[in-house]
Amino acid sequence: MATSFYFVVPFERKTADAFDHLLWNDCKGADFSLLATLPPGQVMTPPALGLEIARRSQDSLTVSSVPFHRAAPAIGRVLRAFMSSSNNERNALLAGFDYLAVCRAPLGLVGSEKMPLFDAIMTGSAGPGLHPVSSVKQSDLIVLRIEK
Repeated sequence: MATSFYFVVPFERKTADAFDHLLWNDCKGADFSLLATLPPGQVMTPPALGLEIARRSQDSLTVSSVPFHRAAPAIGRVLRAFMSSSNNERNALLAGFDYLAVCRAPLGLVGSEKMPLFDAIMTGSAGPGLHPVSSVKQSDLIVLRIEK
């Protein structure tokens, strides 16, 4: 005779932290029309956004990562770029890319202090070598041109 025990565990909704916003935000509902104006190039993207840009860019843009296990090295590179506090290391990680794309996130997210580049982009001060690509419409999609 088998006996089963069931425990009732109350559900607690987890508040998304900075890493969640970076990795899993796909800018749902954002204006992606800016992509059509960009010259062809390679875009460093977090995985969820990378999938969305690949779907919408009509083969003119190549993305660095998508949410599949084979993209693990590229996802690691994205995380290292956002977590690096060294401009030299960050520039080395961004080398070979024409653009950096990320979704707008609320300021002051838990964990954002561990991602200096993410914090800088959200406050509008991405730093040397990164230049915002202007868009006619305000959008949650942020695209920065990487100076070579």
